[in-house]
Amino acid sequence: MYEYRESTGKVMDKGCTFALCRNIVEAAHEGIALIDPEFHILFANEMLARMLGTSARKLLGRSLMEILDNKSQVAARANMEKRRAGISEGVEYRFIHQDGSKFWVHANASPIWDDRGKFICVMFLISDITSYKQTETAMKKAHAKLEQTIKERTAELSQANKALQREIGERQQAEKSLAESEAFYRILVENANEAILVIKGCFIKFANPMAERILSCPMKKMITVPFRKFVHPADRHLISERIEKRLQKGRTEFPFSYRLVDHAGNIKHILENSVNINWKGGNAILTLLTDVTLLKKMEDEMCKADKLEAVGILAGGIAHDFNNYLAVIMANANLARLYSNSNNLSKTLKKLGSLEKATLRAKNLSNQLFTFARGGLPVKEKVSPGPLLTDNIEFALSGSPVRPDVRLPGDLPSVEVDTGQLGQVLQNITINAVQAMPEGGTLKVRAKNVNLHTAGNCFPAPLPAGPYIKITIKDEGTGIPEKYLQKIFDPFFTTKDRGRGLGLATSYSIIKKHSGHIGVESKIGVGTSFILHLPAVDGEADRQPLGNTTLLMGTGKILVMDDEEDLLSVMQDSLSALGYDVTLSRNGRQAIKLYTHAWAANQPFDLVLLDLTIPGGLGGKQTIKKLLEFDPKVKAVVISGYSKDPVLARFHDFGFKGAIQKPFTMAELSQAIGRVIGQPGNPATGFL
Repeated sequence: MYEYRESTGKVMDKGCTFALCRNIVEAAHEGIALIDPEFHILFANEMLARMLGTSARKLLGRSLMEILDNKSQVAARANMEKRRAGISEGVEYRFIHQDGSKFWVHANASPIWDDRGKFICVMFLISDITSYKQTETAMKKAHAKLEQTIKERTAELSQANKALQREIGERQQAEKSLAESEAFYRILVENANEAILVIKGCFIKFANPMAERILSCPMKKMITVPFRKFVHPADRHLISERIEKRLQKGRTEFPFSYRLVDHAGNIKHILENSVNINWKGGNAILTLLTDVTLLKKMEDEMCKADKLEAVGILAGGIAHDFNNYLAVIMANANLARLYSNSNNLSKTLKKLGSLEKATLRAKNLSNQLFTFARGGLPVKEKVSPGPLLTDNIEFALSGSPVRPDVRLPGDLPSVEVDTGQLGQVLQNITINAVQAMPEGGTLKVRAKNVNLHTAGNCFPAPLPAGPYIKITIKDEGTGIPEKYLQKIFDPFFTTKDRGRGLGLATSYSIIKKHSGHIGVESKIGVGTSFILHLPAVDGEADRQPLGNTTLLMGTGKILVMDDEEDLLSVMQDSLSALGYDVTLSRNGRQAIKLYTHAWAANQPFDLVLLDLTIPGGLGGKQTIKKLLEFDPKVKAVVISGYSKDPVLARFHDFGFKGAIQKPFTMAELSQAIGRVIGQPGNPATGFL
C-alpha cells in the first residue's frame, strides 16, 4: 500500500488497530482510492493500480480525469458537487487502462470530512462490473489468482508487521497521524462489501458491519457463539480441517465455498478467503467472506437454461436421424414388396439387406442414447479382447481409405465386458479417426498388459490398483487443438457441422461403467491417440465372439412370451426356420400354464424366452420367479427393448440364463439360444 505523504515524508506508527486496517486494505479485492476536491488522487491501493495496468505509486498525485473517458469526466465533475453536499452514492465510470483500452467500473463514492467539518476528499470503493458476467471457468481462474494474491499479501503483511514492531519506539511523535490513520482505515473496514472477521480459538473476536448483516447477528451476540455454529451442518467438515491446519501448521488454504446459516435461519452461499495473522499476542485467522448467494442462484438458472437448450438440440438431432432411418426402412420395404410381386428375387434380397442395415443403425442410435442417458448397464461376459478389437475396428474401416495396423500380443488376458457396448466405443473412435484422415492413412492399434500403481506405473486416473489391459488407438490425422482436449468427452460438444456430440461422451460413459478409463493425447499435424484401460480378469474367455451374421441351427422346444402379436409372429417364423418347435404366449400367466402342462405331459420345454415388460400382466421378472418355484432347473432368456433395466445387466441374479436386447438379428437370437441350451449349433446355409 502507498499513501500520499506530507512534506516531511514521515509515516507515523499505526498501532494494532492500524495494522489490522492496513491488512484489510491489502487483502481487499476492490479498488480503493481517495480523491481530493480538485480530482487529485491522494491514495490508491494495489488492486486499483492493477485494474488500470500501472502501479499505485504512479497514480499518486495524478488527476482522476486522466483515467476517465470524456463522458465520465463530465459525470465526475457533476458528482463532485453531490459529494460536497454530503451525498454518498454508487456511480459508474468508464476507466482508461494503461494500454488505452476502456472498461466499466462501479464505484461506491462517499465524502470524507475532517474533525472541523471541512470536506477534504471522496473515498471510492471500485469494482470491475464485468466480473459478474464471467463464466464458471473464469471464476475458478479468478479464485486461483485471488489465492496467489492473498499469499503475496500475507508475506507483505508479515514483513510490514515486523517493520512496524521495530519502529514503535522510534515513532512516538506520530500520535496525531496515528489517530488520523486509524480513522481512515476504520472507514474502509466499516464500508467494505465483504464480511471481515478475526477468529481466534474458534470464536469471533472482531467483525465489521457487513459481517453483522451477512450473519444477521449483532457483534455482542456474535462473539459468544463459536463460528462453526454459523456454518451449515452439512458443510462444517469443510472448515474444521482448514482451521486446524492454519492454526497448527501456519498454512494458507485455497479460497473455498460453503454455506452459512445466519442468526435468522437463512441459508447463504459464501466464498471465504483467509490468512493467518497475529492478534493480541496469539495466532488468529483473518477471514473475508463474500456473499455469493445471488450469484449462485444466477448460475443455477443459467445451468437449467443450458440443460433445456441441450435437450432441445439432442431431441432435434435424434428425431432427424430416426426419421432418416425410418424413411430408408419404409422405402426399402416398399421396394422389396414391389420386386417380390414381379418375381425379381435378386432386387428383393438386396432391398431386404438394406432394410436390415437401416434397422441396425436405428438400434445403434437407440443404444447410444440409452447409454448416454446413464442407462444401459453393461451385460458383461468374459471374452478375449483380440478378436473384439480386430473385428470392430476392421468393420468400422470398411469402405474407407484408412488402413488398419493391428498388433496385439498373444498373452493378453480376458476382459469382462459388454461386447456390444465396447464395440460401440471402438467404432466411435475409429469413425473419428476416419474423419480425421479424409485422404487416407494408417490407424495403429496396440495393446499390452499393465499393472497400475506399482513401481514405474504411476497413473493419474482414479483407478484401483491391479492388472489392466492398455489399448492405444492412434491415427495420423490433423490432431485436436489443445483448447478442445478437455471438452471432447463433454455431452453435445462437437466441432462437426452435423455432429450430435454424443459419440465420445457415450464412449466415456461406457468405459466408466466398465470400471475403466479413457484418455486422449493429440498433437496438431501429427495425430491423435485414444488410450483405454480395462480391468483384466483371470480365466479363459466364455466364448470367442461370433460374426454378426452367423446363424446357428438347433433343435428343441421353445416357449416364447411377448405381448406384441407381430413380434410373436416373426419370432415363431424365425425360430421355426432355425429348427425349433415353437409355442407362443401373450402373458406370464399363460406362459406358466403352458410350461406346467408340458412338464406334466412329460414334454418339457428346452428354453423359455420371456419379454421383460407385459402391460397389465406378469412380466418376465415375475414369471421367471414363478417358473423357478415350479422347476428350479428352468432355462430362460430375458428379452427387453429397455437397456436401462438392471435385469439385463444382472440377469443371473434374477434366475435367467441369458439376455437379449431388442431389436436383435436372427444371428444374435440363434447364438444366444445356443449358449443357453448348450447346443453348439451348425452354421445355417441358404440364408443371406
